[in-house]
Amino acid sequence: MSHMSDEALKRDIEKTAWRQSDSFLSALAEGRPVLNIELSRAALDETKRRILENGCTEITVAADTDYFKEISAFLPETKAEKLTVVKNQSLYKELLDAEFFNAVRRSAVCALDLCDAFGFRDDDAEEACCRLLAEKRMTELGFNVANQNLSPLVPEIVGNPVHSLTLQYAESHFNPLTDIISGLPLKSFKTDDFNRLYLKGKGAVLPMTIESVSVFDSTFSHDAAEAMGAELAKRPHFSELLLESAAVPCISSLIETLGKTTARRLVLPDLDCAPETVEALMKAMETRGCALTELSGAKDLPLKQRENLDDLLRLHAKGGEARAAMRALKNERLDGLLAEKGTTVRTLADQNLLFFAVSENRFKDVSALMKKTGVKLTAADWATKDDKGISLLEHASGTDALKAVFQKHCWKSAADLQSVWNAVPPAEKKQLECGKPPFSFRRFKSDFMHSAVLTAVKKSKSGR
Repeated sequence: MSHMSDEALKRDIEKTAWRQSDSFLSALAEGRPVLNIELSRAALDETKRRILENGCTEITVAADTDYFKEISAFLPETKAEKLTVVKNQSLYKELLDAEFFNAVRRSAVCALDLCDAFGFRDDDAEEACCRLLAEKRMTELGFNVANQNLSPLVPEIVGNPVHSLTLQYAESHFNPLTDIISGLPLKSFKTDDFNRLYLKGKGAVLPMTIESVSVFDSTFSHDAAEAMGAELAKRPHFSELLLESAAVPCISSLIETLGKTTARRLVLPDLDCAPETVEALMKAMETRGCALTELSGAKDLPLKQRENLDDLLRLHAKGGEARAAMRALKNERLDGLLAEKGTTVRTLADQNLLFFAVSENRFKDVSALMKKTGVKLTAADWATKDDKGISLLEHASGTDALKAVFQKHCWKSAADLQSVWNAVPPAEKKQLECGKPPFSFRRFKSDFMHSAVLTAVKKSKSGR
């Protein structure tokens, strides 16, 4: 590959992409190049050399550039873990082919954003995408629901450790991912269609692991807003909600419910244009235990309303500090108990630390304690609910700990094991069973019962 100085590369870029050289080189130096401009052969070679030299981990490339196929084939040589495909001209539809997905599969990419890309070229491309997803390594995914046929991908998406999902242009199209979203270990979910996700009679939509939700709907039905609010109130790690506008019809019931959630950040543009939303927000802010400490969109409200909101935000911040101090104290108490010889899971339950340990993503400590002491949790323990109505099993799901829950040393009886498994939502069961390596409850239960019989026989022999 050729070697060019910054100045030489700038001059070359300016010939085809006027006034874009500085931003291009800056992103390249930061390890996040954006390849959406025309590049000469020499500039492209130098860019590829610097991608390797800088150890770039994020690459954005336009599918309608002359060098898209070359960059795709180059991916396996790079350290890129995140790939975003965009387009420059909406009239020129560069479809994604099998070669593209095969190259991604050979690379280190585990985050793939195709929201701004067009569709798949043919069945071969769809099959290649399925093979990529079958690797079960994708942590971030983004799709264009309008242009991409997602139906064949659904079985393979299940089982991937996807913590971030973005669905673009879903508002007027069938969304085949609807039924699997609640089973993915998502922390972040963005979409422009929540209405049809919350259809009447439908089960949970958002997983217990969810932390951030971005809603870009131009309309919002009252039923969808109410159902979404009720669901967010039971998500133990939910922290932020980003809305396109406060003037979206029928969102008042959602906003009012935020006071009962763990949300700390709310983005609500054009709040001054929606008096009914302001009223709902004030009710949420005045709810006891409201955790909101950051609000975007209130700067154009009348001075008195702004001051009231600022006062409440400061009050919530103090409450947050108190909760953080209490959390630190409980962690200290938990550490102390775990170091004591006589501690069992019953000790943690008696001291109100069992829910805390599981919800704080410390189930590994609980699991190790059960293995060490032989004292197990019962089905009744897993069904017990906290003051928000969230069960211990749901807290474990909220920290993506279900795989760790279903280990032999965590169970005393097959009856308890079956009872708790029955309580796991179908979408989460599917996610567990299609992971890599795949989990089979039937095989797990059979192994557990076999081990229990062997243990009983050994005890019987030793007692003779």
